[in-house]
Amino acid sequence: METQSRCFPYEKSIVINALYDTIEALGLCLDSSNSVRGTLIVSDAQHTGSMRVALDAAGHTDRTQVHIFSHDAGKNIISAWGDVILDELFGTIQRAEQPE
Repeated sequence: METQSRCFPYEKSIVINALYDTIEALGLCLDSSNSVRGTLIVSDAQHTGSMRVALDAAGHTDRTQVHIFSHDAGKNIISAWGDVILDELFGTIQRAEQPE
């Protein structure tokens, strides 16, 4: 199973809120979410495949690991969207930190 991940130097609540904004900005579909656990199921606009995005703070309040897994066996949606989501998520957080 293909997986992509990146660690962000922010608390989980900041990352998950930025992730919701990122999904919307990219035109992806949020199929389901569990904010308490930090898991989301996301599909592309054509619903050709879905991925599970899992946030793991591992007891840390100052960083969050984001993992993206393929949710559909045999679908290769991660190669198309994994890096895009992680890069856009970083950009979303960076823009939110900019003073207006």
